[in-house]
Amino acid sequence: MRIIDSHAHIFPFLGGLSGFGDVREHLDTVQWTVRQHVQPVLRRRDGSREEKQTLITLPMVGRSSLLDVDFHVGQYGVVEWESDGEAYYLQYMPPTLADMSAPPELLVALMDHAGVETIVLHNDSIYGKLNDYFSDAVVRWPDRFIALANVDVAPNNRDQQIATLDRALDEQGHRGLFFKTDDFFMHDFSEDPFGPAYTPFWDHVASRGIPVYWQVTGFPAPTVENTLRVWEGFIQWLDRYPDVVVVLVGGLPWELASRETLPASIREAIHRHPIHLEIVYPIQRGGVFRYPFVECRDSAAFLYQEFGAEKLVWGSDVPNVERYCTYRQSHEYLDTYDFISQEDRELILGGNMERIFGIGGVATDAS
Repeated sequence: MRIIDSHAHIFPFLGGLSGFGDVREHLDTVQWTVRQHVQPVLRRRDGSREEKQTLITLPMVGRSSLLDVDFHVGQYGVVEWESDGEAYYLQYMPPTLADMSAPPELLVALMDHAGVETIVLHNDSIYGKLNDYFSDAVVRWPDRFIALANVDVAPNNRDQQIATLDRALDEQGHRGLFFKTDDFFMHDFSEDPFGPAYTPFWDHVASRGIPVYWQVTGFPAPTVENTLRVWEGFIQWLDRYPDVVVVLVGGLPWELASRETLPASIREAIHRHPIHLEIVYPIQRGGVFRYPFVECRDSAAFLYQEFGAEKLVWGSDVPNVERYCTYRQSHEYLDTYDFISQEDRELILGGNMERIFGIGGVATDAS
């Protein structure tokens, strides 16, 4: 069985330029991402928890809500800042990342150890705008890495987005697009990714016949109410582009992944369109539950029974997931879910990825 990880990262130093216009833009992206993280904020002087918000002003609206707290990237997985004379830190990455980078050589070693043949590289802006970095890795390890492109979401930027995407696909070896609603924080969510201003870009994406990895989160705060509001726009987008193959980054929010809580509109959209849901429980719930994540069994069973194995793909979020378990454990816990047949387990752990990206002669879903 070929195991393919739908969700992984390589990146240079997390506090560097990494394709941004300036380092501050990158650091602001990291600060925004960890503003309400599952990992606790700790005081440097004694390691005790800090419950009050020290990274943003409330109510948050986007980048303009970030507080000037000398936010920076430290070592051994830690990000750090200072507020009102108190030093704080958060264990964002596993402490094994001493220099806060995850070079492709590290991922190849982790893959070999965990029995993973290929990974899909998510070009998430928190790590940088890494089209060039990913391209170099794909050239060196063409059978191990599948690269997703990143495009800047600055307002009035459609022509440049299209040019960046085409270069990534035609010259740099990328095979899909990574796109997330939370990137619009940089301009205080002043644009609507589902609105008419984005139609030229999405028309072009559809014409390229590539899969789109969508990270659909509520904004400006990631509440369930905001997530449901964003999904209204996303469903309209899905209806406009019914042939675009979508992988939903992180799958469904935990709060919605049950028969009782999943709205009918979302359930019907997933059935109606070529959407694949990532199964990422170790990173999604590892801050709450421990390996082998038996508490996630009911959620997994619901998704499996409701949508079928053909719509589920395994993702790890390596190297981040090693905060909670080893890379090997991040897929082996699925072996304890005995309601999944061996044939379907093979689909979830790699077969569906083979179909989406046309690996090994398997026909692609993309038109």
